[in-house]
Amino acid sequence: IYAEACRHGSWYFLPWHRAYLFEFEAICRKLSGAPKTWGLPYWNWSNSPRIPSAFWSGALSHSPRAATSTSTASNAVVGPTAIDSILGLTGFTSFAGTSSSAGQLESSPHNYVHNFVGGTMATYLSPRDPVFWCHHNMVEYLWVKWNLLGNDNTDDSTWMDQVFTDFVDADGALVEIKVALT
Repeated sequence: IYAEACRHGSWYFLPWHRAYLFEFEAICRKLSGAPKTWGLPYWNWSNSPRIPSAFWSGALSHSPRAATSTSTASNAVVGPTAIDSILGLTGFTSFAGTSSSAGQLESSPHNYVHNFVGGTMATYLSPRDPVFWCHHNMVEYLWVKWNLLGNDNTDDSTWMDQVFTDFVDADGALVEIKVALT
């Protein structure tokens, strides 16, 4: 799904990944028997700029990665001051992008973390690395936080009416997800 349909470089980046995370969580809950309240954690790379230790052993370990267990992400890109600057953007297009260009959240910390982790994370096979899901939940967290700070998403009908047909639900059935409902 990611390699074929991922929406990078546009204002669909955020809602497409939200839908991806939502359906993936539902699949994980069904396969594991986890309660409906279970959700994927997020990696707060702003406060903890090293890949969490859980991702270096056992089922969450993944090869290849360029980063090591002691590599530290750049404070200038993902640190609290950098993130506060992005959260301080008041326009949707600056924060999230336009129909044909990436916003600051995607182009700066999101892309940087993919490349910082490296290996598979720096390719369209990035969902194979378990840290991908926690990274994208951090991006999701920042979008929610930006909205809670009083910022509105665009009301452009082109954005609102977009329907994603790239996903399956926990039963394997194709689903349609409208951006306005994400």
